[in-house]
Amino acid sequence: LMDYGHKHNAHFRQATSYWEMCASFVNRGVFHPAVFLDTCGEGLFTYAGFQPFIARIREQNPRFLMQTEKAVSENPLLKERVDLIEKMMAGWRAEAEQERAEKALKSKKSKGKGKGGGKKKGKKK
Repeated sequence: LMDYGHKHNAHFRQATSYWEMCASFVNRGVFHPAVFLDTCGEGLFTYAGFQPFIARIREQNPRFLMQTEKAVSENPLLKERVDLIEKMMAGWRAEAEQERAEKALKSKKSKGKGKGGGKKKGKKK
């Protein structure tokens, strides 16, 4: 996605640069943080989703989501919302992992039945 050749890169850059512009307005006092909180949840969601990868991304793009990071770190209400989003995301990841584990177990059981795990065959009389 970060590669300029990726088919979704233009959409990715358009969305992230828009949210960065909004966060920049907060950082410069043009846009009140409470209004940002009320109307820019997608920007906070995007930031929360990328937060675990920001350091690695910044090795190639040093300014990646810097305005959003600054707005969040300097405004407790924004930080509170990001923390809430991160908890929701962690719950979703845990649910997805549980579903994957259950699916893998079912798959393993069904494969086991096909390899002699089903009814035992008796000798023909």
